[in-house]
Amino acid sequence: MRTPIRPLLAATAIAFAAFSAYGQTPTGDPVAITNITVDASTVSLAWEAPPGKSVGDLKLYESTNLTENVWTEVAAAKNLGDVTLAATVPMKFFRLYAAKAGDGPFPYTPGTEVTWDKVDHTILINLTNSFKVTRYPANHDVKADPASGTHHLYLRRIKASGAFNMGLAIGDMGNNVAPKSITLTKDYYIGVYAVTAYQHAKIDAYPAASSPALNTAAVGGMIGTTLRGSVAPSVPTPAGWLKKLEDAVKDGNDGLALQFDLPTEAQWEYACRAGTTGSFNNSHEYMEDNNGMFPTSPPFNATWTNRIGEVAFWARVDTVSRTAAEPVGQKKPNRAGMYDCHGNVWEYCLDTRASAGNAGISYTSNIGDTPMNTSTVTTSLRGGSYNTTAEESRSGFRYSGSTARANYGFRLCAKGVAVAEP
Repeated sequence: MRTPIRPLLAATAIAFAAFSAYGQTPTGDPVAITNITVDASTVSLAWEAPPGKSVGDLKLYESTNLTENVWTEVAAAKNLGDVTLAATVPMKFFRLYAAKAGDGPFPYTPGTEVTWDKVDHTILINLTNSFKVTRYPANHDVKADPASGTHHLYLRRIKASGAFNMGLAIGDMGNNVAPKSITLTKDYYIGVYAVTAYQHAKIDAYPAASSPALNTAAVGGMIGTTLRGSVAPSVPTPAGWLKKLEDAVKDGNDGLALQFDLPTEAQWEYACRAGTTGSFNNSHEYMEDNNGMFPTSPPFNATWTNRIGEVAFWARVDTVSRTAAEPVGQKKPNRAGMYDCHGNVWEYCLDTRASAGNAGISYTSNIGDTPMNTSTVTTSLRGGSYNTTAEESRSGFRYSGSTARANYGFRLCAKGVAVAEP
């Protein structure tokens, strides 16, 4: 039962259980605060997750001014089932909300990450054990490994089999490049996650030992020249950060010859789609509101907003704007067992362009193993980011950039012979 709310004197607090009306900051469904304990200096709140929600879905907001309806999320309460706060003002008001459907984090169900038959196997690179490489079956549950965003770097082996239609339809949100039937002729590895801040720092320090912060957010601030040593796709062996990883893996695995690089646009999109043909890799379509266009202000169509939110951190304008990349692996994976292909950070690809932005450049080949465009001015980016629109987060949307920005990251690709079974 809900504990009755009791008014208190100055220098204490008033705690309100959540109710249906809320201000500009809180989002989601109201949840009852089930227990309130107050003394002269603190207020303690406790709650339980409602059916279908986890404690991690809940957010607590506080206010000292109901007249202006201004609310602030209590950061200390995130992912907790109870919290004790100092009562330092005459009055405080509290409201608790369950996250909007589709915001995640999503529960993990073992054995369901990989459902696409083009995934051959999975490999693990252990960054704290001499970069040892271990091979696992295709459906290896990466999410079950608590070190998967830090010490353990995972990639899936994608089988090159058949053709797929790459890109968007002519006229789709201004696209002026026809989709093309693309064939991949060589198997390749691609990252389960975008490279995280920890993984980037750990490898960047090689061969020196290092202990960077255990930050599982997708790394940002990247630029193609820093990663590869050259933006030109014709460089046969990348130099720079990727070369450090290649050397570390070779040194720790008796000369194992994996060639690390960025994926081509075709390799990225083929793995992102994982056999799907819709706007997003959960087969969800993009334009579903009454006007056939994606709105730029509320109210939103809850059905497609939630479906996009299943797989993407994107700039929903009905929520507080995101200002940094999120930890990887919180959304649902695609059928290849890959996370965050939509949103979070833009991911560099190997193809380049003559100008930045999303101006169309025709595909020059129907073979996708090598870059189709070879100018050296700007590098292709895919997938959208935490502060871009859902339109830009689609599987077939193409973009490019030439400077280091906070929302520019990357996902590893590796070519060469398959790692042998143990």
